Amino acid sequence: MDLKPTISRLNIHENIFNCGLQSSIQVKKNIAFQFVINIFKFDVSNIEVNEAIIDIKKCLDQSFFNRYFVKWNNARRENNRFLLDNKIWLEANVTFSQVTYDLCDKKLADCSSYCGRPEVPFNDCSDRSKRRKTQDLLVKNSTETLSYATSMALRKSGNEDAAKLVKEITLTTPKRAQKIRESWKCKKTDTTPSVMSTDEALSLIITASLSKYQYNQLRSNALKHNHNLYPAYNQVLAAKKNAYPDDILITEEKCE
Repeated sequence: MDLKPTISRLNIHENIFNCGLQSSIQVKKNIAFQFVINIFKFDVSNIEVNEAIIDIKKCLDQSFFNRYFVKWNNARRENNRFLLDNKIWLEANVTFSQVTYDLCDKKLADCSSYCGRPEVPFNDCSDRSKRRKTQDLLVKNSTETLSYATSMALRKSGNEDAAKLVKEITLTTPKRAQKIRESWKCKKTDTTPSVMSTDEALSLIITASLSKYQYNQLRSNALKHNHNLYPAYNQVLAAKKNAYPDDILITEEKCE
């Protein structure tokens, strides 16, 4: 039985897209060609390798590039649109001839299938790669289906709170998500008043050269506005005394 190696059009496109998006047509062709060559790991000691190289270029031109650039331009060179409009076409394979299989290095490559770079973990992918990897899910499934699946996956992983939150946001009333987001924003920007420490108050008195009367006026006005910002003056004095060494006595009249 003949063994004809294949590579999906999507894999070829992804390699071109990642490596040479702004390149010329010829450079894109060279990128795709080198991509295939790297997969099949030809035995360079075999003088017949040139025959396989000619076959690869021919197959790429006839089964991929003959329509690729037209489709890419029709999608206005937008990758998401290109993937969506040409989903079926991209799922098909470019099939190379028997000679390519015969001449590839069987010890290094499985020439009957695509065996390129190892799969990068999803969390390590860029945002663009993540969008590309999830494009098929978005096309085939409704928002409700994806939301439910996300909630169940979170619950299965033990993240019960996140699962309930996803369910609450996506499977209840349309305005529920907006209310939760607004509540979260308010909490994030919450500036609940806090009491100034005695050391901070002492620093303020010294820096601004405030008298006892001036400090108490500031404190009184803050309390009128329901803001207990400044500690009582006697507490500040206690902090001031604690700042002195034990063997030094300081009063308003003298220092010993």
